[in-house]
Amino acid sequence: MNVLHLILREMQHRVGSSLLALFSVSAAVGCLVGALTLLRADDVRTERILSDKEQDVADAVAAKEADVAQAGADLEDAMRKITKGLGFNIYILPGDQDVNELSVHGIVSKTMPASYATKLADSDIITINHLLPMVMEKTTWKEFEEDIILIGTRGEIPLKERALKKPLLQQVPAGSMVVGYGLHSKHGFKKDQKVKLNGREFTVKETLPERGTSDDATVWISLAEAQDMLGRENLINMMQALECNCATEDRVAEIRRDLARILPGTQVIELGDRALARAEARNTAKKTAQETLKRQKAAGAADLQREKTGRQKLKDEHEGFAAVLVPLIDRADGMTVLLTQRTDTMSDHAGQIAFPGGRVEPGEVTPEETALRETEEEIGLSTSKIEVLGRMNARDTGTGYRVMPVVGLIRPPMSLSPDPSEVAKVFEVPMEFILDPANHRLEKRDERGESREYYVMPYNDHYIWGLTARILVELGKMVRNA
Repeated sequence: MNVLHLILREMQHRVGSSLLALFSVSAAVGCLVGALTLLRADDVRTERILSDKEQDVADAVAAKEADVAQAGADLEDAMRKITKGLGFNIYILPGDQDVNELSVHGIVSKTMPASYATKLADSDIITINHLLPMVMEKTTWKEFEEDIILIGTRGEIPLKERALKKPLLQQVPAGSMVVGYGLHSKHGFKKDQKVKLNGREFTVKETLPERGTSDDATVWISLAEAQDMLGRENLINMMQALECNCATEDRVAEIRRDLARILPGTQVIELGDRALARAEARNTAKKTAQETLKRQKAAGAADLQREKTGRQKLKDEHEGFAAVLVPLIDRADGMTVLLTQRTDTMSDHAGQIAFPGGRVEPGEVTPEETALRETEEEIGLSTSKIEVLGRMNARDTGTGYRVMPVVGLIRPPMSLSPDPSEVAKVFEVPMEFILDPANHRLEKRDERGESREYYVMPYNDHYIWGLTARILVELGKMVRNA
């Protein structure tokens, strides 16, 4: 009796332990099974995960919209506070006022009725915010024999049907004065100090920091007191206002049109630097908020697309997995391997010799599940008759599949019921035939301009080749090495 028969006889007597040891040498099986398990789990959960991801992105964008809205409001409020020091940027003057006088001397000598302020405040004008009427004149502070600019103001007038805004300039109460830097620093005025101005006593309400403008030589008192001291009862020299930050190309032109309609005989000038700074500050706040939201939406869309791409890649990889059963039949006269011949009507590999098997289906986590299901579907062999022994090395096919061979032991008797739409014939090849290297040969074939080698193992009238022959050759090597 030769060595081959001794191996086969030993395998027949201790088939369970021998084959378990045989297939335990397969390296990298654990890695593949882990990957396959993860891919199946991902494929089953993909739709739910993508749905959850879309909701997460939508929630994140909604939250960011709320954050941006609040941030925009906070930023604009901060900008308002920062630009508050810029003051008014629109001057409404009498129509006959020489603007050069204001530019050169910092005063306005022409007057207009004080009632203009109330008329404008009660109008439907929407192109300005804040309205401050005032009277002003260059005069001499007799107690100190010093020229000053005296300004009288009554405080901002609320605009019709408009929420009262925080004033840019606080009202000066009667009997009080606000003193510019050049004057209080020169004369040492302190807050709450009593000071006489041209015979009238005032209390210093505030001393201003240095501004480097005519404000440093200015004293502010109440409008009524200034009108009385300057002999301008019911008259004002100007109204200061703040243009709205409306989304228009030429806001000043709109203000002029409104003023020409409401207060004929007046003129409007704009302090360019202040107007530009304020408009830019508010527009920056708005733009910052919009760009932040845009980035959030783009990031959410990109994140979702990456998730979809990754899931599709996993799905594509998963769809390329397949499993076959390598059925070892433990017969009394020797072990055999069961094979099938596919029908000529099959769309794939028609008429070829194959193991029972096929693609991994949804819900299947391991290649064993796939191999056992396909075997029962194709040849009607109950899964209860199959003892799974292990796996061989996975093989890639020329058609893009990665096939995992699962070895199973079947002990007769067994009942087969082949599916006639898939299986034309079921037959067995003796293990002794498979173990003989003389029955293995390599052949070449040109496919798409490339030479390809493949195994061939003809048995009786069956032409076994390709992946099936390669698995049988590997099986033979494993048995011989064992």
